Amino acid sequence: MKILAAFCLVYSLLLPFGGYREYRQYVIRRDTMMPITLGMMWWFGLSSFYLLKNISAKYKKQYTAGIIGFLLIFAIADEPGSNKNLCEKKALTTIANSPEKTVQLNYDCSIMAWGKTTNFYDSDANTWMLKYWNVTERKKLYFQK
Repeated sequence: MKILAAFCLVYSLLLPFGGYREYRQYVIRRDTMMPITLGMMWWFGLSSFYLLKNISAKYKKQYTAGIIGFLLIFAIADEPGSNKNLCEKKALTTIANSPEKTVQLNYDCSIMAWGKTTNFYDSDANTWMLKYWNVTERKKLYFQK
């Protein structure tokens, strides 16, 4: 436990030294704390297994019910974020349905990028991927206003 606590402390203290990046606000949500979360899950599993092995039969059912309840709470709370990218989905639909070679988008969200694409030349690689994935029939550049 001491090693895990030391790792969490050092990891958290070193995070600010990564510097500011344009995409930091999108990554800091979940991905940044993933090593700490995995370490805590490992410790929870290991300690639960140890206790289940060594606990008396009288308390084993209660402790098992407690573990299952605890895990159910976190499983229910961990809802998929399927509605968080509706703006990007609408923008991709607009690009796919547009007859234009260069599509102007009026959406205030990032589309296949960390930020808004204000210059249509910046969407060149993305448009090749959209064509490769059969989202569009041909290469269609896009930009956002």
